[in-house]
Amino acid sequence: MKREYHLDPDIRKTLVVPSFIIIGVREILNIVILLSGIKMDMFPWLSLMLFVCAAINIVVGYTEKLVVSPDGISLEQAGFSLFVKWEDMDRIAFHRFLGVSYEGIFTPREKVIFKGFWSYGKEVPINLFRYGDDWRNSELGQQIKQYAPHLFTS
Repeated sequence: MKREYHLDPDIRKTLVVPSFIIIGVREILNIVILLSGIKMDMFPWLSLMLFVCAAINIVVGYTEKLVVSPDGISLEQAGFSLFVKWEDMDRIAFHRFLGVSYEGIFTPREKVIFKGFWSYGKEVPINLFRYGDDWRNSELGQQIKQYAPHLFTS
């Protein structure tokens, strides 16, 4: 059975709300600088970078989904997707990103099918926490246990 899982609402908020705040602050700074007549050569580039980063977070917040099927898992976002067959998944483990530890499914890069503009290192983690606090005991966790029991053996 194919099933889609969208971002946990709290995770979506942590992506989207700060992004809207950044865009608002950026606009206020643009107006202040324009009205004050201050010449800032680097500000337009910084302003553009802030806008692009915030816009990407907003798009990811509303488009990211995990699709579980009998064939494997696909992670889909606007402009990017990856697919991993169940038998190619290596393990469930914790990894650190920006000082925070996340649990995910790890797969060797050469076994992952990528579409879009994204790339990874030697291993590709699919972060499971993004789809619920207690993913192991959720429907998602039960499907993973059904299709890939090898990930849960020590």
